[in-house]
Amino acid sequence: MNTKLILVEGLIGSGKSAAAQFIWIQLQKHGFQCRWFLEDEINHPLYLKSLKNFKTPEDAMAELHGRWVSFVRQVKHSQGIAIVEACLFQYIVGLMLEMAIDADTISAYVRGIKDVFKELLPIFVNLKEPDVARSLRAICDKRGKLWENLVVDRNNRTLYARRKGLSGFAGFVQFTQSISQLSDRLFEEFDIQKITIDKSIGDWQQHHKKIFNFMKLPLIEDEPIPMEQLNTFTGVYTCHYQGTEHTFSVEIEKGSLVVYNNPYLWISGNRLIFKEGNIFYPESWPYEFIFEENSNRIVQHIRMKPSMASGESQGEIFLKQSTIDG
Repeated sequence: MNTKLILVEGLIGSGKSAAAQFIWIQLQKHGFQCRWFLEDEINHPLYLKSLKNFKTPEDAMAELHGRWVSFVRQVKHSQGIAIVEACLFQYIVGLMLEMAIDADTISAYVRGIKDVFKELLPIFVNLKEPDVARSLRAICDKRGKLWENLVVDRNNRTLYARRKGLSGFAGFVQFTQSISQLSDRLFEEFDIQKITIDKSIGDWQQHHKKIFNFMKLPLIEDEPIPMEQLNTFTGVYTCHYQGTEHTFSVEIEKGSLVVYNNPYLWISGNRLIFKEGNIFYPESWPYEFIFEENSNRIVQHIRMKPSMASGESQGEIFLKQSTIDG
């Protein structure tokens, strides 16, 4: 596979992180060195922390362009493949639309960014949601009313929404549809290796196969973990999050471990992906869950630490039927 950059794009809640993580895991199984840049990663090289330090939108966009130039230079001279999610369409197109920049200017800017990273021979995976309103309603219902209120309120305060008189969930849908329409036009004209995954057709297993068929790599499947072994990891655990003790559980669902109500993972019902031995990845998150046993092979606690996917510095210990240990 002759690439140094894999881009994963799609609308909010389309599964970009899950897809990027899956690609990262599979490429490692094939022996590739690679680095997954999570959308919400601390100190992300392709995100601006704030626009408050810039006098004009043009200044912010110049800084962002410079970050891409620097990023491409670093990746070009590295040994591995960079897997980047949401940094082109969702972030750049969305950010520029929020600032009420016209579509022609946005398109020209994104084409310029594409010309910067084109030398890395990128592979572009686009997760397509044909029904934007339905998709947003589903993700808001899954992530809860608090999350919905946050994203809707943020959208209400953008210059784009104020100028167009948009508000509430309907305004959020209209804004997201604008991102989708402009992104689709740009994706169609990009002269790079690219594949569209229609999220309305098939399931994730089929999507994964399609992506790796496109990359001309076979999927490497793990042997199923015996149910009796999975059972040793299940139970009720407690942790401290933002000064408060929380209880969460690890359960078995459809042959996989699933984490419910862990506050560090935001969304309840995160599937755990097997890495090796007693180590699992929470789906879509750049962490490892390490189930640690005592001398009698009974799981005493889960140690959560950052995976090699990200530069996250936070790591915690979750103790079974106890409290966090620092």
